[in-house]
Amino acid sequence: MLDKERASMSHTQEPVDLRVRRTHKLLWEALLALMGEREFETLTVKDICERAMVHRTTFYNHYEDKYDLLRCGMQETYEMLMAQSNRANEGASTYQVFFVHVASHKHLYRIMLCGQGGNDFQGWLRDRFMESLEAKMQQAEQAGKQWGAPLPLLAHFYAGAIVSMLAWWIVNDLPASVEQMAHYLQGLMVEPSSLQGEAR
Repeated sequence: MLDKERASMSHTQEPVDLRVRRTHKLLWEALLALMGEREFETLTVKDICERAMVHRTTFYNHYEDKYDLLRCGMQETYEMLMAQSNRANEGASTYQVFFVHVASHKHLYRIMLCGQGGNDFQGWLRDRFMESLEAKMQQAEQAGKQWGAPLPLLAHFYAGAIVSMLAWWIVNDLPASVEQMAHYLQGLMVEPSSLQGEAR
């Protein structure tokens, strides 16, 4: 009896989850489209809902305001980027997987990095990279690596460079291949293996 109840709950929950994901997707895509046309600050929840063809009541069932939608969308984008980067294997470096992901979602990153309000996403993405880089540098330091500057400063420097490099690549319509960009980034990073937590 209990198994039947669980199965029934599972079947009931699945359509709900699908509807939630669909609503989130519609609203996020509507926001991205509008950000490609206008400054984020000029957009209203009404604008987003009309573009997504979603009722405002539904919007507020999922998000507090347009800023909440933007934060959630940026976080999901970053998590997707990191998930792809962490799948590096012997056939492709972390940097290659990183650029493959960006190239595969070129339209998304063009809007987020280079469109109206792009500075907000660049700053947010830089902060996420800073956190990740500093954590890896700390691991290397604990393993005996000595750095020539304070870790927060180094993390800020490298994170800013990575974001600027991405923006340049996107705004110039990918003038270099994924392999070339991965090679350039690795060359620009000082002791890149150390940033991945390996002491030398």
